[in-house]
Amino acid sequence: MKLKKRQLELVLAWFCLTILYTVYVVKTLLLPYRYSFLDLFNQLMTNQLSTFGLLAILFCLFAFKLLKEQKEKKEKEYHDLRKEIVDRSKDLWKEQRWNDRHIVFEHIEKNYDINLYHESK
Repeated sequence: MKLKKRQLELVLAWFCLTILYTVYVVKTLLLPYRYSFLDLFNQLMTNQLSTFGLLAILFCLFAFKLLKEQKEKKEKEYHDLRKEIVDRSKDLWKEQRWNDRHIVFEHIEKNYDINLYHESK
């Protein structure tokens, strides 16, 4: 859940930064220098605020990509572990406990939303 929240915060920050940056570039660079591409490009590269804004947007995109990869890795590990528990349930639950395993499975499903009855969710 932490990764999902961070991912949402980054998307929101990226969206807001992109809108603000676009408005800033249009008002301060595009309108005054619209007749000369070289002047526009020169101002875009030499203006510290526009350079910083562009770097901030790129940083948000890079951080979002990293968080997405972390989330996918953790989800894969979670599903692999859950599948392994389901596959090995006969080994893990010996004869006497086999009949009572549904109590533990129901508790885990109710409290943690993890289904251990089947491999696929």
